[in-house]
This record gives sequence, structure tokens and C-alpha cells, in this order.
Amino acid sequence: MFISSCKRLRIMKGAEAKGLSSGASR
Repeated sequence: MFISSCKRLRIMKGAEAKGLSSGASR
């Protein structure tokens, strides 16, 4: 469970750092 949360947070952070492209789409 903790790993899943960490992975999700990492993806969200990565998307935001990339340019909020994936985050805004979701």
C-alpha cells in the first residue's frame, strides 16, 4: 500500500515537473 502511494506521488510529481501535461489531462 505504501509503495503504491509513493509510486503515485512520484508519477504526479514527475508529471508536474514535466510541465503539468499529464496531471492536467488527468
